[in-house]
Amino acid sequence: MDIRDKFYSDKNKLHIFKILQKHIKENFNVNITIENDVDLFYENIDTIFNEKNNTDELTDLNKILIDKTYNSYLNKYNLNDLKYINSGKRISGTRYEYLYKIDTNITKINKLYIPIEDNTLFTNVFINLKIKELNVNTNCKCIDTIQLNNYMIGVYELEKKSVYTKYKGDINIKLSNIFIDTKISEDIYSLSSYEKSKINLIKKGDFKIDDIIQVRETEHTFNIDKVTDNWFQINNINNMTIKTEHHFINSSIQNIIEYE
Repeated sequence: MDIRDKFYSDKNKLHIFKILQKHIKENFNVNITIENDVDLFYENIDTIFNEKNNTDELTDLNKILIDKTYNSYLNKYNLNDLKYINSGKRISGTRYEYLYKIDTNITKINKLYIPIEDNTLFTNVFINLKIKELNVNTNCKCIDTIQLNNYMIGVYELEKKSVYTKYKGDINIKLSNIFIDTKISEDIYSLSSYEKSKINLIKKGDFKIDDIIQVRETEHTFNIDKVTDNWFQINNINNMTIKTEHHFINSSIQNIIEYE
């Protein structure tokens, strides 16, 4: 039996349809049925086989079919619901390697939005994304850039977007250069003192004038008016309370992961 016969066989089609049924039911509580949804499924089978996908492997064709048809059903039933992981809201770690809590199943990761900095993460157009609890390990290519205040934001698209592992809870997210590990110092900052809008830091930080600083405990945000290696001055026009036990992040350099 050649690859076309295997791909179009009733056994293979039923196998793939059951996989789609299972994922959509588990993640969205929607039942797709052969009676109501098979036409869309068959359209995708014909499209994929007639496209040049550079493979003669049945498993590869089936993966492409699952991805394409899954997205088709999400659109048909209006199941697309974009959500975002913000590294600034992490439990611990740095903005490139951190622990984050999710309370919903992730079915697809669409894009990464990452401020481009002068470090080894950005030596080429690819970044690797790993989330071990979701069995995600894929390269992401920079497809666009957006200038926002002090930073050029890189927009990265994943080579493999679909997520098949059902999981809620703490996840470990790691962004790295595809050739070498990228290590940065801890970027959650403690203050040593605060007076007249001047925040003195315990250690040197990565800050620029007009960067947006966020207090992790209260989520209040401030713009930086002046900055040196170990202190910065904020524009605290609303006289928000800042305490020595508070911690700060630079919101302007955090990355965003867009998912469904």
